[in-house]
Formats: sequence, structure tokens, C-alpha cells
Amino acid sequence: MAATTTKKPAAKKPAARKTTARKTTARKTSTKTQAKATATSAKTTAKKAESDARSTIESYAEKAVVVPVGLALEVRDGVVDFVEPYTSVDGVEKQLKKFEKRGTTFRNKIERDLKKQRTRAERELRKQRKEIEKTFTTQRKEIEDRISSFTDEFETRLKDVQAQVEKALDF
Repeated sequence: MAATTTKKPAAKKPAARKTTARKTTARKTSTKTQAKATATSAKTTAKKAESDARSTIESYAEKAVVVPVGLALEVRDGVVDFVEPYTSVDGVEKQLKKFEKRGTTFRNKIERDLKKQRTRAERELRKQRKEIEKTFTTQRKEIEDRISSFTDEFETRLKDVQAQVEKALDF
């Protein structure tokens, strides 16, 4: 019996070990597959980042060359446009007339603006002068009225005093 007891447990253990080993092997395989997928994904991401960086650098390098060339062409065009009207006597005369007309227009505008400002200033001065004259007239009237009332009161009191002096002298 002792032999049978030993055989049964021994038979069960290897079967249990086989399923555990299979599970472990499956897990290892799954982990390896995931690791390979992650590595592939990382390589793809790295290649994409490198490609993006390379295209960005290429773009900046291209701009570094193209911008100064464009600037030089713009300056050249400006010089050509400036010099072109002065290549003939007629062109020079035409430009001089253009400048003269522009100067005259500017001078006339300044003269109009100055005239408007002078007119506004004169109008404001007249307004202020009228206000001052009105204030002066009003204050002068008030002073004259006070003097007149003071004079009237003084004459009235003087008459009273004279009447009292005459009464006193009549005694």
C-alpha cells in the first residue's frame, strides 16, 4: 500500500507541473511578443521623430538661404523703381513737376489749417473779451449803485444833522 500511495501523488505532480509549465511558456511567449511589438513601435516612433526633425532642419536651412535672396531682390526692385524716372530729361521734368505739385498741395493745406486755427483763436478771444466786459460792466454798476446809495444815505444823514444843528442854534 505504501507503494500505491507513493505512485498516486507522484503521478499527479508531473501533470500539474506540465500545465504550469505550459502557462509559464505561454506567458513568456506573450511577453516576448509584446516586447517585440513595443520595440518595433519605439523604432517607428524614433524614425518618425528623426524624419520630422530632419524636415524641420531642412525647412529652416532653406529659409536661411531664400529669405536673404528675396530681400536682395526687393532692394534691387526698389532701386530700379527709384532710378527709372530719372533716366531721361522728360522723366526728370515730370518728377520735378510731381514734387512741385505735392509741395504746393502741402503748403496750401498748412495755410488752410493755420487760418482755421487763427479764426478759432480770434473767435475765442472775442468771446472771452465780451465775458470780461460784461463782468466789468456788471461790477461797475454794482459799485455805482453802492456809491449812489451811500451818497443818498450820507445826504439824508447830513440833512438830519443840519436840522439838528439849526434846532440847536435856534435855542
